[in-house]
Amino acid sequence: MPGGSWFEHVKKWEKDIEEKNAKSILPVYFEDLKSDLRENVETIAKFLDLLKNDELFDEITAKCNFKNMNAVKKEKVPEVVQNLSKDKSDYLYWKVTLKIGEVGGWKNWFTVAQNEEFDSIYRSEMKDSKLKFKYLL
Repeated sequence: MPGGSWFEHVKKWEKDIEEKNAKSILPVYFEDLKSDLRENVETIAKFLDLLKNDELFDEITAKCNFKNMNAVKKEKVPEVVQNLSKDKSDYLYWKVTLKIGEVGGWKNWFTVAQNEEFDSIYRSEMKDSKLKFKYLL
């Protein structure tokens, strides 16, 4: 991986959070955002000690919707992001050709055998991790 091992990255974050009793970090999971974006916007605002503002939360929810983000992305893909991709595409939105922001999209890329291999590696690498994934909604 270009930035190193994802497993090591996540385990270091978990260790740092635990050792420092870090109350300044809010884990946010993609699947939770997909499940109920509006509720998660409120959770993030509360974490940041922001006053409840339904109009603002509605606006944030609308702008963070994958369809809306994709429309804006097509107009404004920063050159620095394009340069991170071999084909000059915006790798942050790699699902554009399939379904934008799809939970469970891994099934479009992994064969059953690859998925079993990944699960085995994940269990081995992350056996002491508290991180839990939702693979489907």
